[in-house]
Amino acid sequence: ALDRLQRNLIQRLVISSLFFLLLGSFVVVYLLKKDHYAFLKSRYARVSAYNAAILENMEEGIIVMESDRSLSVMNPAASRMFDLPLSESDAVRIEAFQSRLPAEIVERLKTFSTIEGLPFSLNTPKAETQIEIYAKKVAFDRQDEQDQRHIYIIIFRNISAQTELENFRRRRSKLAAMGELASRVAHEIRNPLNGISVLAQRIQREYKPQQNTEEFENMTRSIRDESNRINEIIEAFLLYARAPKLNLEPLELSKWLQNSTPVFSAMGPLQVQTETDKPCTVLADAAQLKQVLINLIRNALEAGTEQNTVILSLHCSEGEVQIRIEDTGTGIPDSLQDKIFDLYFSTRENGSGLGLSIVEKIISAHNGSVRFESPYRCNEIIQQGTRFEIILPKINE
Repeated sequence: ALDRLQRNLIQRLVISSLFFLLLGSFVVVYLLKKDHYAFLKSRYARVSAYNAAILENMEEGIIVMESDRSLSVMNPAASRMFDLPLSESDAVRIEAFQSRLPAEIVERLKTFSTIEGLPFSLNTPKAETQIEIYAKKVAFDRQDEQDQRHIYIIIFRNISAQTELENFRRRRSKLAAMGELASRVAHEIRNPLNGISVLAQRIQREYKPQQNTEEFENMTRSIRDESNRINEIIEAFLLYARAPKLNLEPLELSKWLQNSTPVFSAMGPLQVQTETDKPCTVLADAAQLKQVLINLIRNALEAGTEQNTVILSLHCSEGEVQIRIEDTGTGIPDSLQDKIFDLYFSTRENGSGLGLSIVEKIISAHNGSVRFESPYRCNEIIQQGTRFEIILPKINE
């Protein structure tokens, strides 16, 4: 009986040990899986947060199209490009954004074709924008080949700023070379020109003709006048070739523009309307900045018709200030828009062709930029005239 009891106790002990061993193993596996799940969940949340932050802060527009042509991802940049709220349904969004694209691109998107840097123009509420599109079909392999998933990634890259920067660099390089050449030529011409002017003065003062006195006076006067005119052109050469010396000081633009309006209005028969935003301050040379505005406003006042109006406005945004000069004149022909900043290019018969070149050089010395639109969009209305915009870095007040 004692042996039987002992065997029963041993059996129960073994069974209990196995039970608790299995239970412990189950608990350990459960805890490990729970910990691993929590770790994977945190990693997934981190990756999702990173992806969301990257998509939200990318300048390129990203759109992901599923195999059924529904949209699963549209980042804020793409939403702004196509003026589509992110909350719209996929069906509405895909038709809305495709309606803004050229027919050639839409056909290639429908067949999920690979697209490498195809440029096109996109009409946005503000202006026409140059866009490059990249698209590629991507497959995600799974263990079950029949369960393979395909998505279509579309990237829209705004190349307007890049194109504008490349044009600016090319123009600056060209103008720098022309300015250096003009400076050298001016120095070579100045000495013989001074000699010609002095000789003309001596001839007019020391010699008296026996006949045709009036013709003699007119000819010698013409020599002196033409010499002075060439000397003025040479001075303009040298002025452009030299880097502008700036006396930079904090300048509150809103008040400064209001005080300068009478000067601008006195330049022509048309009244210059001034519209200022909230106060904003830039680091600028007030005298040279005024010269820039005088050149641009003079061009705007001479832009054409009696119904032409000129508006000078100030707009402050985060980190920069925009000064706009808008007119409703005849505008700049497309064939001339690439040339207006070129040195010595002018459409006016008596123009020197230096005004806009000097404007760009002064603003560049202020670490700013100048751009223009003709025609331009104002309050969703296309104006036939021209708008010049000066962009300067804003400083904290």
